[in-house]
Amino acid sequence: MSEKQKVSDTVTVLPPSPYGICFDLKTDRFQLEETTRSGSFDMKYRHYHSTYEIYYLLEGNRYHFIDRNIFFVQPGSLVFIAKNRIHKTSPAEQHFHHRFLIEIEEAVMEHWFDEMADGRLSTLFTDEMSILTLTASEQTILNAKLNEIKEEAKAQKELYQEMIEYLLREMLLFSFRI
Repeated sequence: MSEKQKVSDTVTVLPPSPYGICFDLKTDRFQLEETTRSGSFDMKYRHYHSTYEIYYLLEGNRYHFIDRNIFFVQPGSLVFIAKNRIHKTSPAEQHFHHRFLIEIEEAVMEHWFDEMADGRLSTLFTDEMSILTLTASEQTILNAKLNEIKEEAKAQKELYQEMIEYLLREMLLFSFRI
């Protein structure tokens, strides 16, 4: 691991809370954030970025606006947002929500697209495949992967970033197979 990676990584792991961020990891290749919000949280503006985003809703309901499409997102939903796609979220039936957000840098994700699933992995980020709703057993598997990722981030053993990337790739292949 380079000195730049050591300096740029920040890990925040807080005890579960009804408010705010309970897990946050930023590297120069990806960003992970788990957040729980009990009050009304409405993104005021649509936005876009050069990263690929994966939004996993654990609890609550949300509306996702991606380009001109509106999606109702419920627990167990995975939302895939390609780079430079305009998007935002808004409350649905409940104000409370608990979500896990993954942002992967463009160069990293596009390398994975070339390397995995015969180049078809990028279809997860198209309009037709933007949302997956997982079964209870699929949620159990994904939740276990996310817990592994959080444990790697907390422990920060040698090569933890590489292990997290391995788990993220595994998660993407798991999603693609669904």
